[in-house]
Amino acid sequence: MSDKRTDFKQHVRAAKEWLGEAESSLDKEEDLRGDLNLMLAQAELQRAHETKHLTARQRLIKRVVPVACAMFVLGVVWQVFTVIYPKPITEPVPERPAETQAVKELPAKKIMPLEKQEITLHEREIDIPAAAEAPAVEESSPAEASEPVKEPAAAMPDRDMQKLMNTAGKSLRAQ
Repeated sequence: MSDKRTDFKQHVRAAKEWLGEAESSLDKEEDLRGDLNLMLAQAELQRAHETKHLTARQRLIKRVVPVACAMFVLGVVWQVFTVIYPKPITEPVPERPAETQAVKELPAKKIMPLEKQEITLHEREIDIPAAAEAPAVEESSPAEASEPVKEPAAAMPDRDMQKLMNTAGKSLRAQ
């Protein structure tokens, strides 16, 4: 700041010198030289005034530009790190001891081999879409007709077993 002030003082001194020369020229009745020196003094003061305003602009630039650059760099760094290292999504983990206890608590009567289970479509009241029935309707012999009956029985376990399989599936999908 002191450099700016000394520059301004030098411009004022130079203007004083031009004014002094203009005064001496006018005293000698050299009007043309006096007017010329007067214009040079005015130009020197104008230059001092312009450099003073330029320093205010420069001070503003010196203060704002670094802050803006720092904010820009911080924004870019923040954006890059949030993309590279995303915050992990935490989901509640289901308790596994409860599932193992549920399996142990099932009575042995509920878990039977497929041969002993007698489940029919009429007992379960399941709605099967027409598109799913169309391929299964093809019957060429009575032996083949009895085999598809066993497969739906194997596909439909009792309700407790179905609940257990649903909870196991949900816990596996959560991982």
